[in-house]
Amino acid sequence: MFVLRQFESLPRPLRSDQARELLATLPSPYDLMARWQLYTGLRASELLRLEVRDVMPRGSEREDVPYRPIDVARKGRKAGYVIASRSLLEETDGYISQERHGWSRRAARKRRRPPRTELFISRRGLPVCKNTYQHVIRRASVACGFKATSHLLRATFGCWLLARLERLEKQGEAINPLLIVKILMGHEHIDTTDRYLRAIAIDVHVLSGVLDTLLGKENSRGA
Repeated sequence: MFVLRQFESLPRPLRSDQARELLATLPSPYDLMARWQLYTGLRASELLRLEVRDVMPRGSEREDVPYRPIDVARKGRKAGYVIASRSLLEETDGYISQERHGWSRRAARKRRRPPRTELFISRRGLPVCKNTYQHVIRRASVACGFKATSHLLRATFGCWLLARLERLEKQGEAINPLLIVKILMGHEHIDTTDRYLRAIAIDVHVLSGVLDTLLGKENSRGA
């Protein structure tokens, strides 16, 4: 009797230098979309469901708060949230007021249609579709000389964040790293999150530079 063992694939996170190179290669708005995945762990489908109103400042929001929770529709349309840094939100606000505004106005004049509500639109003023986004990511990664996908950006966030939380736990912080990553990534089962812990055990060498990219440089003081 033979038993066949199936080895599951583990996330292989990007190095921080690879992430920076990929972001520098991507055109707008795909560079900002990739940054959202790297800094929040959103799935591509969740990212594309974001609307402008979801990221706009709230009236009661304090300017000195470095991060803000953003409500998102998770897999299966379940309610969830991610944590967005102020620097990411400021960059997004710049995109909305400049590039997105220009593309939206031009499309409205040509097609005589009301502006779209989706956060990420193409230069034609239409919502970015998942296939196009994934194709642009793959093409940019080829130009950079390494493999990258939209799912890998999300997996990289999970590995980076878990590595940082594991370090804080070892320093005495009363936290549950796996549970935090499970919530922020919208995993239904803790076993899914555990894959990221095992990926970190395999790829320790990629973690040396994570703190200068994960959730912005302002967070590196806690390392």
